[in-house]
Amino acid sequence: MARAALHISMAISPTKCGGNGDKSAENSRVLILGGTGRVGGSTATALSKLCPSLQLLIAGRNRSPQSVFFEKQTAYVDICDDTDYSQKAKSFHSEAVAAGVPAITTGGIYPGVSNVMAAELVHSAKSENAGEPERLRNLPEVRSTYEILGVPNVSARFGTAPFFWNWGMQAIANFVPMEILRDRSKVQQLVQIFNPLVRAIDGIAGERVAIRVSTSRVDLECSNGRSTVGLFTHKKLSVSVGYSIAAFALAVLEGSTQHGVWFPEEPEGIAIDARKVLLERAVAAEGTINFVMNKGVVQLFFEMVDFSKCCAQRSTTSSPLPGDGVGSEVEGFMLEWTEVRTQDVVLRRQPDHIFCEEIAVSALLAPLQFQDKDPLPRDVLMKVCIKKAGYDSVLRFDCRAFCCDKDQLLPWTTMETNDGGIGSDFTIRKAYCSSSVDYLGKCKSVGPIFSSLDPQLQKALKDYLVVRGITPKLTNFLLEHLHRKEHSQYVNWLRTMEGIVAK
Repeated sequence: MARAALHISMAISPTKCGGNGDKSAENSRVLILGGTGRVGGSTATALSKLCPSLQLLIAGRNRSPQSVFFEKQTAYVDICDDTDYSQKAKSFHSEAVAAGVPAITTGGIYPGVSNVMAAELVHSAKSENAGEPERLRNLPEVRSTYEILGVPNVSARFGTAPFFWNWGMQAIANFVPMEILRDRSKVQQLVQIFNPLVRAIDGIAGERVAIRVSTSRVDLECSNGRSTVGLFTHKKLSVSVGYSIAAFALAVLEGSTQHGVWFPEEPEGIAIDARKVLLERAVAAEGTINFVMNKGVVQLFFEMVDFSKCCAQRSTTSSPLPGDGVGSEVEGFMLEWTEVRTQDVVLRRQPDHIFCEEIAVSALLAPLQFQDKDPLPRDVLMKVCIKKAGYDSVLRFDCRAFCCDKDQLLPWTTMETNDGGIGSDFTIRKAYCSSSVDYLGKCKSVGPIFSSLDPQLQKALKDYLVVRGITPKLTNFLLEHLHRKEHSQYVNWLRTMEGIVAK
């Protein structure tokens, strides 16, 4: 995060902006130093939305010392991610107390919101251990969290995507002379050189941000005996950082901060009963994907996982589905295989007095796909093999089953739906004949591309499968059964991982 400064001048009026303190933020004046940059501009936008009556003043970067704000008796919020800088700001604590001025340093998203999340987790837990922190240079939250919250071991990590950004930052740290990195003008030149490239890559890869704060039961025993997690994810860093800074500014304006210079996790900086409001404001920005606090790992999984937006609208009761167990029947097909540790399922229909043919259906979930970085509902890849008595060849159809509503149905389709109008359909991707015992498992010919066939022929071949039991009821079962199966596998995996990590 780029360093900026947020200078707040409070002129309190009686009416509140929905705050939690004794004072009002409405009609206060806020001067944003660095407001012409990316972070400052985002902060101004967030403040104007959270409290429209604020009087915002935008200025360029200013290197005035923190003492100037205390001399002017002006509340102050600083946004930085450097340990030395934050400690220097903290050194003005006595001056701020004497001037009767509240101030917060490292009041951004990380550090900032991440510190408050950590403080909330620690507040709800019990700790009787002592130790030494795992120190990382230039990460102020490691030092402040260790000293203020008394957490025995603290570590912080961050990374960027695409992965080559991490390589680039490591290369700069290793190969660019330290005297250049300490020269503000030269660093500004580097920023101007790389900024267009960063913006271009952001436009392609996006700028999603995620913060995870976790407590380890080895170092910090929670009240329920489990390790807990806080998680915040947003689609755009540039938006979420603005709301985070704005949340700290409003907290100071509303009287949540005592006189002095404080880190975000200090109760004198953000009062314990004001943390909830601050976090709610920080995650209020449009584009927030997830925000959870004080959750166990498995509990978090149950709340976060959404294995299919479409199928989530279907019945998700814990009662067994028709044909859930091996040996049960679905549309005349016997469930032959559904091993808990595998991804696929196999159903088989034996010849009868109507169709003198054996039909086998194997299915598994299609790979996860994304649209604009959002996961799409998982389809089912389905193979239907039909073997007639007395023939060596097998008629094989490669199909794709998918969830859909009535408006998405393909022509000539009849579909059963649930109460929400959600059901399923399938398409044929390939149709061909092969030997029942293929040489090396390869088909001699797969025929023409199915979508290139005459539409009437496509319809006839689909009707051929529907008559033989490949109906919406069967595809409904496959979609829900396979999603449940995958969900169960994830839960078991997560429980196993939690049991190992927590020991």
